[in-house]
Amino acid sequence: MEQYPQTSWTQLYTDKSTTNALENGGARIYIMDPSNYREEVHFPTGKHGTNYAAEVDILIYAAHIISTREENCSHVISLTSALYSIQALESNKLDRLLNP
Repeated sequence: MEQYPQTSWTQLYTDKSTTNALENGGARIYIMDPSNYREEVHFPTGKHGTNYAAEVDILIYAAHIISTREENCSHVISLTSALYSIQALESNKLDRLLNP
């Protein structure tokens, strides 16, 4: 975290949870920015869905929150355990991720 200090970076934390990796998904987003702005969002990600789908949903929703804020968020770091989902978003392979 030393290379992304809160004094100059908006920090975006995401986490998700599902029952048995397949159902009753939920997600949490926590945002902190250099101006001391804080936001926490919890939302369901579907009664029947995979961990991967929940990870993608939360990353897309978090990006939407950041992109629609009035304050400039030019330096944003996403802190998540969803590496595979981030790679799928970057390489346009969502269909394979969501429909294995």
